[in-house]
Amino acid sequence: MANLPYKIVRILNEVRRSADQSINEMDKKIEHLSSKYDQVIQENAKMHKEFQDTIKSMQNSNQPPIINDDDNEDVVMETRARKRTGSVSLARNKTRESRSRSKVHAKSTRRRSRSALVMKTKRRRVAKKRSKRGKSRRRTLK
Repeated sequence: MANLPYKIVRILNEVRRSADQSINEMDKKIEHLSSKYDQVIQENAKMHKEFQDTIKSMQNSNQPPIINDDDNEDVVMETRARKRTGSVSLARNKTRESRSRSKVHAKSTRRRSRSALVMKTKRRRVAKKRSKRGKSRRRTLK
């Protein structure tokens, strides 16, 4: 019984030592992560400032902020028109402004063909008939 307090003190000292060690490790990790966080914030601020500067320079030069060149944009407009109407000549004849003004049936980018729609309705009808097959007989039996 006389050794009990000494053992308790020794165990408490070990626990305190391990706790201090883990706290020190956590402090090091926290410092490392906070320095990384500060770096990321600085880089973000730098990039944001560069972005704002480019926007201001574009506004000062009175140019619309179009990243793509005109040729690429014409190709995109032609493919869009082909998807909508099926004709490329329509898109070629129109100017850029009038093309953007008259968006022809832009309900969906990819339209279904007529035959696909017909097949879909046929499948629906057949499924409906199949589901009805035994219903009338079942009703009369009740």
